[in-house]
Amino acid sequence: MFYYFLQTTTKSNASGAPQFPIDFFEHCVAMTDIDFGGNDLLQVYNTAQIKHRLNTTGLYVVSTKISGFSMEINNSDPNTVICGIRVLLGNQDVARTPSFVEVYGRSIPTVVVRNRWFDIPLTREESLQSDKKLVITFGPTQDPEGVTMVDSVKVYGKNKEQFGWPEENEDPSACPSSSKVSQDNDANAAWKPSSLERLACAALEALELGAGAGIAQTGNTISEKPDCGADAARKLLCAPASAHLHARAQCLLRALHHNNYHQYKDQAILKYVCASLKELRATADARNIDPEAFFRLVLMARGVAVARPAHLVAYTAPTPPRPANGMTFNFFLHLC
Repeated sequence: MFYYFLQTTTKSNASGAPQFPIDFFEHCVAMTDIDFGGNDLLQVYNTAQIKHRLNTTGLYVVSTKISGFSMEINNSDPNTVICGIRVLLGNQDVARTPSFVEVYGRSIPTVVVRNRWFDIPLTREESLQSDKKLVITFGPTQDPEGVTMVDSVKVYGKNKEQFGWPEENEDPSACPSSSKVSQDNDANAAWKPSSLERLACAALEALELGAGAGIAQTGNTISEKPDCGADAARKLLCAPASAHLHARAQCLLRALHHNNYHQYKDQAILKYVCASLKELRATADARNIDPEAFFRLVLMARGVAVARPAHLVAYTAPTPPRPANGMTFNFFLHLC
């Protein structure tokens, strides 16, 4: 998994343009819950027509703007992030293709001799800006009548957990109450908590409110007042549990640590990962290691490495010498 992470890391060449691995799109999935728009195209088509024409073989979208046109891609899936696009040009007429495609100020020349696909990956920073919408600019065509044709646009992305999407809510007041979560659940039946989970969420919320009240009344810092269940919240954050219980634990940690929230959270996660890897290393027979548990540990560590790589160095043990016998698995376990 860490090898895969290194492979998907963007590099830059001498000119400063980002370089991407050849198999970039092999690690992404085609996104279907998207819509296309933009004022330039909506003057000719409606949103349903644009999506239909861009996803149907033999059809295309056209613009007669001399200076080129812009296209908006709207992502309706809150759990997926756009990571790249593929654009098909020249299927209808190679003389009426755009001269370039521009994404976030990055221009990709599109010289077309025959119909072909152009792969346009996004950097991590560009993907973070494309949570809801991505704007693509198509350059002017060489056609004397100013007709620009685009045959197809495919959008690719990743699950936000796999991508390493940073948490959005940094304000403890943004955390919903347990009663509201329960009411929302009753309405859509998306989460059916057990009595124990309801009790745990309510207890964590009570501790969160108590921590906030204590700070407001006394002005004390976290180091001057009791632990207030922070240790329990850190353990719940690392334990396999429902997303709602994890969210409630995170809210408590935010209320307790405020600006140092990520520091305490990442430290708890990495300590848990290191301790769990040591237990795996102590397993006599490697065939008895639970692969799903190992994969979960890697994902947890990767989430910290992607969002705050400095914490990965700060809260783990120094790297030991690489073994001469090439036992990379044991070497990875020794990292903790």
